[in-house]
Amino acid sequence: MNADRRTLALDRLKALSDGVFAIVLTILVLGLEAPDPEVFRTEGVWGLLLAMEPQLRPYFACFTGVAVLWITQVVIFHYIQSASRSFVWLNLLFFFFVTLNPFLTEMRAIHVGDGHVAILYSTALTIEFSLLWVIWRRAVYHLRDSPVSRDVARSFNLRMLGAIGFCVLGAAMAPINERIAALMFTGVPLLFLVHRKVDAGWRQGGSPGS
Repeated sequence: MNADRRTLALDRLKALSDGVFAIVLTILVLGLEAPDPEVFRTEGVWGLLLAMEPQLRPYFACFTGVAVLWITQVVIFHYIQSASRSFVWLNLLFFFFVTLNPFLTEMRAIHVGDGHVAILYSTALTIEFSLLWVIWRRAVYHLRDSPVSRDVARSFNLRMLGAIGFCVLGAAMAPINERIAALMFTGVPLLFLVHRKVDAGWRQGGSPGS
């Protein structure tokens, strides 16, 4: 067995992952700015929400996208017990793009309807899901002693490729209609709401990677 393959424990990488995603999700909500209090007094809650819609739309799309990235990485980590040095570096590259999400989301809120900003955001999201797909394939095809079942691998691959496809379509739609592009981004989590084949591949009561 290659000495590089099973020498690094996942504990530190998992801890770093949880920390990165927790900070990113927290910073996202800190980027929201309340409108003039007069809006609430004169138009009520509905008027307040309408005034904040340009901020809430990219916030919701980004929050759900980042949540899917985190959940998917948790699933990937379940299948392996240790990692290679190259696998760690690959995850660090993935974290780099994840940490850009609060900045890009704020840019979308400031430059409402700007297709170029939406393209920049969708490109980053496409890279994130592409890297996560590479991480998945690296994990299950090179860091396991026994292969993942064909059904589980096919199901996971189709969802990841579907997510990348949604992001690419969002990027293509952004210059035409930024709102429709945002709806495409929010459609990504729908691919991961139910994942029975992957869930069934986990051995109940077994250790991760067993």
